[in-house]
Amino acid sequence: MYRFGKDNPFADALIRRVDELDAQNATKKKNRANRNTESLNATRLEALKGHKHLSLSDGLLLYNHKLVVPNDDDLRTLLIREAHDSVSTAYPGVWKTYLLLAEQYYWRGMFTFLHDTFRGLTPYEVLYGHHPKHTWDWKPETSASISNLNIQEACKFVERSYAAIAYAKEHILRAQEKMIRFANLHRRSIDFDIGDYVWLLMKEYPIQQSLQKFDFPVQGLFKIISRLNADKDLTWYPASDFKIALYKLRDFHLANPTRPGLSVLLPEWLRLYEQGEDNYDYMDNDRPMLDPDRTKFFLANQ
Repeated sequence: MYRFGKDNPFADALIRRVDELDAQNATKKKNRANRNTESLNATRLEALKGHKHLSLSDGLLLYNHKLVVPNDDDLRTLLIREAHDSVSTAYPGVWKTYLLLAEQYYWRGMFTFLHDTFRGLTPYEVLYGHHPKHTWDWKPETSASISNLNIQEACKFVERSYAAIAYAKEHILRAQEKMIRFANLHRRSIDFDIGDYVWLLMKEYPIQQSLQKFDFPVQGLFKIISRLNADKDLTWYPASDFKIALYKLRDFHLANPTRPGLSVLLPEWLRLYEQGEDNYDYMDNDRPMLDPDRTKFFLANQ
């Protein structure tokens, strides 16, 4: 008869997988460090005094029900690798790794520690903790280097390369000219301006009839009163186009306080960026700041 758990520890240990044993050992190491490290003694005293965020459970120090991780034996680095190297997480970035760790663990300055850990490392170094090893051997050729040189063959190779590049350029230009002709087949240059009267093709406009064929295909005459996208300042672009360079956008407006385009959401974009959020495309709003908001922005960044 098979006995489960503590009733039959030897048989139970034989059926455990290696990765399960590794996970159990890692958990024991975290709990042991939390219970025994001297660097957390002051924090334990605060928990015993009734700190609103700290508590003790079965000898473990918790912060809002999360295990407090001391800065001992590279334990924090091991936790980061465990969260980052998991196959199910697909090697997340700094922010997503922080969210995974923050669900179970706590230490002061966790996000800054994560950011410093990943800074300046290649993906290989982040994954394995060291530079890639080159196992192949660079052996010199046995023959003298001068015997491998053939000036005439080298010149012919260069000529063939230049000829191939010129041939490719010629055919690319032909293809582009052909596409231009097809694209402009039914187009003509604009010969009307503001103040002229024109007819409009209603194919691209909403109609009042139930079907397109019931309405007039052409309507008019309409007077042209302005030209869209004819801004005299051709260097102006929506602020949301520069959300990947927020500090440069801020510095531009600080250096040019009278220029348009200062988005009302620029302070919020900066705040999210500093918190480590790498995806805030849901906050696309190019509405400009009002005068009171502009005044606050420039005063806060003096």
